Amino acid sequence: AQTPFLDGLLREGIELRRYYTYKICSPSRSALQSGRLPVHVNTANSAVSIFNESDPVSGYAGVPRNMTCVANKLAAAGYATHFVGKWDAGMATPRHTPLGRGYSSMYGYYQHANDYWTKGEGEPSLREPQRGFEATGEVDVCLNHFT
Repeated sequence: AQTPFLDGLLREGIELRRYYTYKICSPSRSALQSGRLPVHVNTANSAVSIFNESDPVSGYAGVPRNMTCVANKLAAAGYATHFVGKWDAGMATPRHTPLGRGYSSMYGYYQHANDYWTKGEGEPSLREPQRGFEATGEVDVCLNHFT
């Protein structure tokens, strides 16, 4: 395939030759957003309500609040930032969501338990038409606070 625009970006920018990923989505997404290895950011797909009261900075699921994310840096440099897709890098408070991490807008899902076809729970999916969609049980509760 001919990709002249992408080839131009490569000539004028930096080629990333290696990116090590984690076996589950939240650590990989947290690493991509923060620029840090998952072991230093988030190593589990935990429920959004998990909270360590003795650690108000990084006691939540997702990227700790004291870490800067890529959109914060891009926005500070004058770039427009828009997040599209599955976030799954923290949503315990509004400051953990894309809008709290430097994105000016978002169109997507907050967590890893989503049905992209029916956008709901309890409905059949293409993969398992005999069963309903299984979620963490906390997705709707959290989304209702942010939408």
